[in-house]
Amino acid sequence: GHFSAKEHRGVEIPGIYWHFVDVMWIVVYATIYLL
Repeated sequence: GHFSAKEHRGVEIPGIYWHFVDVMWIVVYATIYLL
């Protein structure tokens, strides 16, 4: 089950994107809580 460079990139980018979205939600909730 080895991934080629293209297939691995297709799997990796959505993971990074969703991790970024999770971080943004944490920042948003923290800001609302502090305000």
